[in-house]
Amino acid sequence: MNPLLGPALKSLYDIEVHLRKSTLEPELRELVKLRVSQINRCAYCIIYHRRDALKIGVAERKIHLLNAWQEASEYSDRERAALAWAEVVTLISGAVERGRWSISASLAP
Repeated sequence: MNPLLGPALKSLYDIEVHLRKSTLEPELRELVKLRVSQINRCAYCIIYHRRDALKIGVAERKIHLLNAWQEASEYSDRERAALAWAEVVTLISGAVERGRWSISASLAP
């Protein structure tokens, strides 16, 4: 077995445990995970998170429009803030605009 796989999976599990304790609703957590999977181009992850999103009641239309969430009216302001934040932190290796970090304040209940 790859010696990095164990620590990597533990890190993902630890993130999930933390997210479940957060104020983010399960539907919003799955939308964020699905969007990050799209950005990372992980086919397995997209299938996995799409299935989980449908299982917990995320509207299929929201799932289909996720790649174009900025133009779709289906998403709430809270969802838009979370999706924008997810894109910033996922694309962190690129040029990050400092002002976009302020969107995380919108996530507080």
